[in-house]
Amino acid sequence: MIIDVDLVWVDPVAATKLGMARQANHANNSTPRLFDDKNNEDIKGVAAEMAFERYSGLIMSQELYGGSGDGGIDFEFKLDGVSKTIDVKGAMKPYHLLVKCGEIDRWADILVLAGFQNENVRFWGWEHKAVMKAMPAKNFGVGVPSHYRHKRDLIPMHKLWRLIWQRS
Repeated sequence: MIIDVDLVWVDPVAATKLGMARQANHANNSTPRLFDDKNNEDIKGVAAEMAFERYSGLIMSQELYGGSGDGGIDFEFKLDGVSKTIDVKGAMKPYHLLVKCGEIDRWADILVLAGFQNENVRFWGWEHKAVMKAMPAKNFGVGVPSHYRHKRDLIPMHKLWRLIWQRS
C-alpha cells in the first residue's frame, strides 16, 4: 500500500530554511549532489519529513548534528515501552531505498522510502535497518556504495502506520 500526502500540508519556507541549514551543517562531509543547487536534495528531504509528520502525527526532529546533517533520525516513538527511530529517505527517483554502507550503523531503526509524485509526497514502503544492512551494495553513480532494496520489496506503509498508531 502506497501513501500519498499532498504537499499543501508542507510549509515551503520552513522546508527551505531547515534544508539549507542541514546542507550547510554537512557541507564538508556531504556526498556528491545530483543537482546544481546543493540545497535542493536537503530541502526535498525536509519536505518529505514534514509530510510524514503530518500523516503520522509524530514530531519531526529538527536537530542538526555536527558535520552530519540530521544525524539519521527524523522521528522517534515508543512501542511497548521500547524506543523506535525512523529516518525518511527522500528521493527524486525512488526506485530503491538506499543506505550508505559506511553510515548504516548510525541510521534509525526504520528506514522509509519517499518520493515526489506531482503535488504529493509518496511513501513507497519501509524496512528495518538490520535487513537493509544485509542487502547487497552498489554504487548508484555518486561514488558512494549503498545497501539497496527495490521499492516493490519494501514492507507496505500501512504496517508502519499500524505500529505508530499503537505506540505507547
